[in-house]
Amino acid sequence: MKKTLSINSYEKMLDRLYSLIQVRVDKFRRFEQPIAEVINVKNRTIITNFKEIAERLNRDLNELARFFYNDLAISGMIDPNTKQLILFGKFTFERINMSLKYYIKKYLLCPICNSNDTVIIREKKNIFLKCLACGATSSIVE
Repeated sequence: MKKTLSINSYEKMLDRLYSLIQVRVDKFRRFEQPIAEVINVKNRTIITNFKEIAERLNRDLNELARFFYNDLAISGMIDPNTKQLILFGKFTFERINMSLKYYIKKYLLCPICNSNDTVIIREKKNIFLKCLACGATSSIVE
């Protein structure tokens, strides 16, 4: 004799299951990319919220600045007082944010689980992205 499960009993079991487990809503929150606030002064571009961006991405100011220097093929400096990034060249708001989006995709988000909870590990000439959420380690190709 085959036993069947009625819809009512299934829904009761499902309700009981949901009452027993705790769902962390913050775990399912999607990462929102920060937007760089850009000011052009003469032949310089200043990212005014650079410190906040680095903190939100959980990255070192110098490491993030180095990325911008290399990606934009220019030099620059971090203002020691305000922690703003000063780039020696004139760039649009769109260009700076496109560069930031590229950084986030390549050096921040885990390619396996898409988490932003990652760290960069350097071993000799190799660079790896280690995800603290799923434990995956992915190589970053320069």
